[in-house]
Amino acid sequence: MVRLPTLRVPPLVFAWIRQSASATFQLGGLIAVVSIAMSPLGCQGKTPNETGTSITSTTTGVGQLNALDVSLSEVVSTVVWVEWSTDAAGAGWVEYGLGDLAKRTPIDASAAEHRVAVLGLKAGHEYDLRAVTELDDGTQLVSDVVAVTPIGPTSLNDVVITEYDPELVHSKDAYFAVAMLRFPSQGNSMLLIIDREGDVVWFMEAANDLTINNPKVSADGTALIWAEWDRPKQEDKGRIKRMSLDGETLTEMNAPFAHHDFIEHADGTVGFLSHEIRDLGNPRMVLTDSIIENEMGSENDGTTIFSFFDDYLVPFYIPCEHAEGTTDHWGLEGDDEWTHSNSLMYDANDDTYIVAPRYLDSLVKFDRSTGNIIWQMGGEFGDFAKTDGTPAFIGTALPQLWSHGHMSHMWDGGFMYYDNGQHYSPKVSKISEYAYDEQAMTIEEVWSFTDGRYMDFLSDARKLNNGNVFIVSSPIGEMMEIQQDGTVVWRSTLSDVKYGRATYISDLYDLKSSLMYE
Repeated sequence: MVRLPTLRVPPLVFAWIRQSASATFQLGGLIAVVSIAMSPLGCQGKTPNETGTSITSTTTGVGQLNALDVSLSEVVSTVVWVEWSTDAAGAGWVEYGLGDLAKRTPIDASAAEHRVAVLGLKAGHEYDLRAVTELDDGTQLVSDVVAVTPIGPTSLNDVVITEYDPELVHSKDAYFAVAMLRFPSQGNSMLLIIDREGDVVWFMEAANDLTINNPKVSADGTALIWAEWDRPKQEDKGRIKRMSLDGETLTEMNAPFAHHDFIEHADGTVGFLSHEIRDLGNPRMVLTDSIIENEMGSENDGTTIFSFFDDYLVPFYIPCEHAEGTTDHWGLEGDDEWTHSNSLMYDANDDTYIVAPRYLDSLVKFDRSTGNIIWQMGGEFGDFAKTDGTPAFIGTALPQLWSHGHMSHMWDGGFMYYDNGQHYSPKVSKISEYAYDEQAMTIEEVWSFTDGRYMDFLSDARKLNNGNVFIVSSPIGEMMEIQQDGTVVWRSTLSDVKYGRATYISDLYDLKSSLMYE
């Protein structure tokens, strides 16, 4: 996969290139070769554009389709914008592909002018495309074929696909939005969307000293939403951002001391995990978590709706050695971190949140409007038992359900859990599906998978609606899809990179369809 940095070519240079059958030019020490060829699709001319410079094509077809303008988005350089007009109104779309025109964008409403974003293009690959307008009488006006090469990130190694069975995966046309984690000294953290072949089709870099962890599809299915914060956790720079895939619409909000996870509601309110620090009169300061809600677009600090200091079942205690004297965040040195919450779920049926405090090995459900705890599953003060009547928790050194894990996928009566396994001996991570009954207050592991490896932080698992499970192993930069019997049907790796969590996307033009997998 070839990835070219953004090149800004002066118009005169670009015009000279277009007049040559093959041209080589050099800008800032970078050499690029542009080849011009006749289109294999009939007799229409094909014009290349590897630079992001807007290009124009003459047109052919029945009637008149005016000049075509093709350009790379200035915000997301894997997105291609196609603009054209016709003398009469008609429905419009763009046909495109790698050496063919097998794909097409959704139909744009009838109009005399069209501006269409082409999504899902592999960075560094040359695509053919053309615009089509269909008039009310069925006449189709078709443009010349134009060649365009989207530009991907320059500071990224190739994503390598090591296993892939197209017949067994959930969908051959799936995409995966994943956070790539870096410390500032390593370069910018990045939000990527890759396809089944491992090609980058969309990316967004975080600011120089911020990290991205958990991309999601927005509640209305029109955008991606993610959180950014200071990865070393020394300065409060928390933001939550929401952007349409075409890069045209960006909304963000202040998210004080944000970390790990958030929930966007249909009304535009966002609840997020936030760090909270207090001096409890102990030898050290104590760091724990609260859940804050704020309005998308707001620069206010938001409203705290739950705090482990104020609303938890018992006062502060040390749950295990991982919590004692280990925190160096937000200017603290060796202070106690009580909960280390890392996952936030929402149950719309009763307007409640479920938070996962990692160090407490539990899930805590509380009322969104009052902050009152409804139940705790697992952990020292849990309300649930196993279906056979045995305790769901004995102690952190004797885990009965999980040991310090993460979760991203919960549904009525069940959830997926990535069990990091920090208190197991030997340390081995596993992915489990649990069924629970809120009336009987029981929980049962109904499926699990492990390949014997140990992932000490983050990582993620989601169940797809064909029964396959999508897994992210954060420390080694790996994503894979497995069947229930553990058969790996797809695996991708990105060397020397750590991943955050990931979201399965079924259709870039219809993000709302991906919400069914949440």
